[in-house]
Amino acid sequence: MEQQKQLSPETHNLEKELRTQWRITIPLVAMNFTWFAKTAITTAFLGRLGELPLAGATLGFTFANVTGFSLLNGLCGAMEPICGQAFGANNFRLLHKTLLMSTTLLLSVSVPIAFLWLHVDLILIYFGQHRDLAAVSRRYLIFLIPDLVVISFLCPLKAYLSTQNVTVPIMLSSATAAAIHIPATLVLGRARGLEGIAMAVWISDVVVAILLAIYLILWERRKGGNWKEGGWLEQSGAEWLRLLKLSGPCCLTTCLEWWCYEIVVLLTGRLPSAQRSVGVLAIVLNFDYLLFSVMLSLATCASVRVSNELGAGRPRAARLAARVCLCVGAGAGVVGAGSDGLPLGVVLAFKVGMGLGGLLGGLFGGVVVCLVLLFVFIARIDWDDESRKALIMQDLVDDDDEDHNHIPIPIPS
Repeated sequence: MEQQKQLSPETHNLEKELRTQWRITIPLVAMNFTWFAKTAITTAFLGRLGELPLAGATLGFTFANVTGFSLLNGLCGAMEPICGQAFGANNFRLLHKTLLMSTTLLLSVSVPIAFLWLHVDLILIYFGQHRDLAAVSRRYLIFLIPDLVVISFLCPLKAYLSTQNVTVPIMLSSATAAAIHIPATLVLGRARGLEGIAMAVWISDVVVAILLAIYLILWERRKGGNWKEGGWLEQSGAEWLRLLKLSGPCCLTTCLEWWCYEIVVLLTGRLPSAQRSVGVLAIVLNFDYLLFSVMLSLATCASVRVSNELGAGRPRAARLAARVCLCVGAGAGVVGAGSDGLPLGVVLAFKVGMGLGGLLGGLFGGVVVCLVLLFVFIARIDWDDESRKALIMQDLVDDDDEDHNHIPIPIPS
């Protein structure tokens, strides 16, 4: 009986954490599902135009992911730990300025990316792609350039809200945009063909951005006290440097994850039957993205929960949140495990002669190594020290204080 009484608080905390993560994850799963479903819808409409438009647009979208969208999403990834910890510490001024700084950063990076897209045909031909595929890719990307500006606003808005556990509006706005995307693609596809389908992509993203911006304005005005703190324009050089230092590793991590699949598409373009192989791979990956939406939502939930607890000075709660996310993620990973075995895929496809099947088979080669490395890294984390670092970042702890065992709890002013 005594042992059960001792375990009951831990069980209660575990159940509470599971419920919290459930409330965060489910809307994010729906949001990511609709986003990837939109990509599948776009691919389906491209397929109706023929093999060449499907293959060329897929190649162009792959180039866009490698050189554009992965960079923007990666750079925006720095918002999750900063805003999550700021929300946990009730530091709303830091929340506000981080949103504005991240948006400015993404808009600045979009300029050279757009210039690169304008010359995508020359780049693809230089790397051995067929000229007809490269020409179609350029046509598609030119009309997709406005999406760079839209994503520069959309990604920070999503991160700003999700790190404060506000995920239902993101889900509803994404569902609304997905519903609009189908008729928009149908109408514009008939009117402009390949270019019209590209326009429908960023038009649906504009809908999400506008809806989230309206919600954010109404939400901020409705809140009182600390929520109306300023800080939007109070940006110092040290804060910009901190954001850039964190954005770099976040961007690299995201790019390495995205590029694995996109490089497979680019390599498929060098196979003998390039048009058919790229088209088939596009369909396969689109359905894989639907499954990946669950894992991506769990990753976002883990980042939000851990950063919130670290910012609040609760290392034990952060450790519990991380463990729950790991267990749930491991269970979901059993359903669909993939990895970054690109070297193995290249050997199987081009040396052994297995073609597209070899490239896809190679993706499963490194799953064990990646999984072991991640678990080892997480097991070595000192959560008390990480909580202290989070509070230092919020300017709530004296950096020279050597008492690492005492984690003060920030008190809202």
